[in-house]
Amino acid sequence: MQLQTASRKQVKIKMNIASPSGFGKTYSALLLGYGITGDYEKIAVIDTENDSASLYSNLGPFKTIRLDAPYSPDRYIQAIDICEKSG
Repeated sequence: MQLQTASRKQVKIKMNIASPSGFGKTYSALLLGYGITGDYEKIAVIDTENDSASLYSNLGPFKTIRLDAPYSPDRYIQAIDICEKSG
C-alpha cells in the first residue's frame, strides 16, 4: 500500500442512467454528453424508443440511430460500430 498524489488518467467513462419511463434519461444523457464533449455534433444516441430522442433536437445537432427489436448485444454493437465509423 502506498500513498500517492492523484493524477488524471485517460479512461473511458462507464455510466448507467436508470429510471422509469418519462423521468428524463435521454435529456440528461444529452446534457451529460454535451458537458463531456462541448459539441452536440459529437453525440450519437442509439434510440430504442421510436425516435423519441429527436424530441430534444432543439438542444443541438446531435445524431440518432434507430434500433428496433430484437435488442440483442450484437445489434447494439452493430449500432455502436456505425456511430464510431461515422466519427
